[in-house]
Amino acid sequence: MPIYEYQVTRTTPSEETEDTNQTAQNSAPNSTEEEIGCDYCRDGFEVFQNFADDVLTVCPKCGVAVHRVFSEFSTGNHYEKKLSPKTLGEHGFTQYKKAGDGYYEKTCGDGPRLIHKDGSAKK
Repeated sequence: MPIYEYQVTRTTPSEETEDTNQTAQNSAPNSTEEEIGCDYCRDGFEVFQNFADDVLTVCPKCGVAVHRVFSEFSTGNHYEKKLSPKTLGEHGFTQYKKAGDGYYEKTCGDGPRLIHKDGSAKK
């Protein structure tokens, strides 16, 4: 299932009606933009959805209008950095890579330097 990103829909002056534009001209300018949405959707959110699922039009938590955002395609390469020997070792994991027929060599972490498929280990 793909992950889709959504953001709160904010109207722009071109989308507003003439009445709204006249009201905005008559009111005092607001120096800070009013926050729209809840903590879940205000800064955007991600949803796992099937291709056949309908596009969300409102936040599932608060009901404010949202739209789907096109984002870059992910090939999964970001996991390579997270699974690097350096990163795994820093988080207390031990990683072994196959070094030959039935032999595994340690690339990071604590533990024996070599492991054989028969269960023997060499420090």
